[in-house]
Amino acid sequence: MYDADGSFGQVRLVSLLPTQPADSGLFTLASAGWHRCNEQYRISRPQGCAHALLLLTVKGEGRLHVHGVRYTLSAGTLAVVPAGISHAYFTPPGGWWEFYWLHPAGHMAQAFLKTALEGCPVCVSGSPLSEYAERLETLMTVCRDKKSGYALRVSQLVSELLHRAAAELAAGGQESARVSERVI
Repeated sequence: MYDADGSFGQVRLVSLLPTQPADSGLFTLASAGWHRCNEQYRISRPQGCAHALLLLTVKGEGRLHVHGVRYTLSAGTLAVVPAGISHAYFTPPGGWWEFYWLHPAGHMAQAFLKTALEGCPVCVSGSPLSEYAERLETLMTVCRDKKSGYALRVSQLVSELLHRAAAELAAGGQESARVSERVI
């Protein structure tokens, strides 16, 4: 696990080199972490990422730009950006933003997200934050400790997080994002 404090704020993250083949049938992880950051924090990915991105805002407010659409990420917002989609996210001027992120990896996660997202970046609100935060904290601990059987536990936790997000999308979040994009 990597922990750092800096002029941008604070970060904790885990990054895993795949210990299982990409087609192993397990949900795997590229990286996950937590940030509490100020206006100096900015990520810009014009070519997108090799892996999808999930952002869960705990406190404060962030901004997400995807294909010219601007999203405000307030507390309780889950944002999902598919792999390969150009995006940027940052803390607005004068603000603070506390959030978790997850980059799921491997064929299982990619196939699942492709089906669940249907190529549409989305934001979903309304889920109890504690359930996501607890699973993400557990995931980071499992990755840090790497005890016997940790690859199966990582797969279970990543799968639970992705299935929960997909269930919320199916309940209306994805359609709401499409409607918002048409209105904007």
